[in-house]
Amino acid sequence: MSVTGDFAKLRRLTIALGAIANGSARRGILRTAAPVVSDLIDGGFRRQAAPRSRPWKALARGRSTGGGILDDTGALRKQATRVMVSDPWLLIYVSRDGAASHLYGARRANIPRRQFLPLGSMPADWSRRLNTVASSVLHALLA
Repeated sequence: MSVTGDFAKLRRLTIALGAIANGSARRGILRTAAPVVSDLIDGGFRRQAAPRSRPWKALARGRSTGGGILDDTGALRKQATRVMVSDPWLLIYVSRDGAASHLYGARRANIPRRQFLPLGSMPADWSRRLNTVASSVLHALLA
């Protein structure tokens, strides 16, 4: 009895399944997803809206610099859009004073909630984009 077939394809499939099993596929997805997440966050700053598209409350007084609502110096935006891979997660570390007050709101300081990161479940458009990333990485791996 002989076994025939495309052994090159079988070998590629074995390598791909090994990459999925050992976590290197996940790391590839995370590396590919990081700039996408950064772009999604930056889009919120451009639109001046929360990840679910709810517009941020306007400032009581306009900026003399002409910057956006949370974009006075650009430092918060710069930190929030710096997405790092910290396997098995994507990490966004924002150390700006007041960042949490804007993200969650601070009643005592009269700062309204201006979400620049999703809280709770993932917004549908974020899920779609990240699913596309994961699918493309897996497709390339399994092709």
